[in-house]
Amino acid sequence: MPVFERDSRYPFPREDVFAWHTRPGAFTRLTPPGMATEMTPLSDGIQVGSTADIVISHPLVASLLPHVPRRGGSGPVGVRWRLRHTAFEPGRLFVDEQIRGPFASWRHEHIFSDGPAGSTIITDRVTYELPRVLPGRLPQALIEMQLDGLFAYRERQLRDDLDLHSRLGATPRKVLISGSSGTIGTQLTALLTSGGHRVMRLVRGRPATD
Repeated sequence: MPVFERDSRYPFPREDVFAWHTRPGAFTRLTPPGMATEMTPLSDGIQVGSTADIVISHPLVASLLPHVPRRGGSGPVGVRWRLRHTAFEPGRLFVDEQIRGPFASWRHEHIFSDGPAGSTIITDRVTYELPRVLPGRLPQALIEMQLDGLFAYRERQLRDDLDLHSRLGATPRKVLISGSSGTIGTQLTALLTSGGHRVMRLVRGRPATD
């Protein structure tokens, strides 16, 4: 099976970088706008057994995988994907695998190691198998081009978020947000929760807490 691997480097301690991934909001912050919608959030963070349902709406991915049933109606349109976390070692790694979705198989290892001068290296290793209806090397090349772009985006986003939290050095607080379900509110909520803050959503009716 094909294996895609990419290293990303961050000038922050490994414990801090790993802890960021364990907090609510991490998936939202690492997902490029318009690429995917989290229909049901991770049921237990990145712990073993945690599952999530995602709709991939990226046009290239959707066009490469036309055989997969797509969500329609009132919800987001795209390719449905269910993932489960299958391994977790604090400070070192976590792994998610496809239960149901666009690939014949998919396993994503997030491996954390120490870099020079107290920095951190994250190795994203994706082992996957394309559906049989997509033989040949062209689809594989396109998929890996998209993966490289995705992880480049994640590297920039994570480095900027960690830098912001480090410079602010704010003690975790409880923050009340209105309009949290909008585009800006969703990203602000994710930014705050991934930084260790607790967000109270100001909504009509019963309040929700992250």
